[in-house]
Amino acid sequence: MIWRCAVARDPITRMIDLGPRLPKLTALIQANNPGRQEEFAIFLRLLNESPMARNAVLTVPVPMRDVSRRGYAMVGNGVEISWITDQRGPSHESAPWILKEDGTWLVDVISGSRSLPWRQAVTRAHEQDRHGRR
Repeated sequence: MIWRCAVARDPITRMIDLGPRLPKLTALIQANNPGRQEEFAIFLRLLNESPMARNAVLTVPVPMRDVSRRGYAMVGNGVEISWITDQRGPSHESAPWILKEDGTWLVDVISGSRSLPWRQAVTRAHEQDRHGRR
């Protein structure tokens, strides 16, 4: 999904930029190779049960950045999916919630207010939709 957004020419996906990591991801996809679990790591987190978390829908991944890592996040129906695109991979603290090579996944339940950028991004996306329709 991140690769598709990165190569698409649609204006809505223009914020997805993998820079020098794009050829590596392209090669993995073409070889049908998932790569190491730390490479382009994927995380799944269940947001808290607040109405805003359950009803939030953000269909295009938005950039996220914490102190040491970069990536993208997407939210839908109370679930946040995050992709780490930083070449350093996931942080040690986040590693338990990564999608493993054997297909197992430990799902983390987090407070919506701790979820990286989803609340602001959903609000901004709705504002852009309203302005774009005028």
